[in-house]
Amino acid sequence: MIRLNDFKGRKILIVGRPCSGKTSLGKQLSEITGINLFDLDDIYWEKGWRRPDDKTFRENLKQVLELEEWIISGNYLQTLAFRMHYCSDIIILNCTWYKAVYRYFKRIVMRVCKKERHISYSGWYREFNIKFFFKKIVFYYGFYHQFNETINKSSGCVKIHRY
Repeated sequence: MIRLNDFKGRKILIVGRPCSGKTSLGKQLSEITGINLFDLDDIYWEKGWRRPDDKTFRENLKQVLELEEWIISGNYLQTLAFRMHYCSDIIILNCTWYKAVYRYFKRIVMRVCKKERHISYSGWYREFNIKFFFKKIVFYYGFYHQFNETINKSSGCVKIHRY
């Protein structure tokens, strides 16, 4: 159970394995605290799901990070250390790989049935994509060590909450 009294500030990162509940938790925290929620996919992707260059992404991300308060959900390991320099708290959702796989398939079914809750993605992903599956679930499992290493190196001034 998350206790808001334990939080150090109002710049909160939510990270964890794909399908661990980052966006859902972010929405709940945003409703409770009144702090705006930003999803990294929405910051990263350009219209039509085009990849931006690294400089554009960093500039867009920095604009959000320099706000007085925010909740940011998402991974993007290549910017985790950068984001941690701005945040007051980081929530790490520890979700088993098999639970993430289950949630992934559930998400696919919900999107196919058009009952997906997350509307920011503009309906881009409504079918099962095996490449996405392996990249985001299995691939991530193999690099979980890198994720923890980045957290440990960059956590000097940040309060870490693990759930």
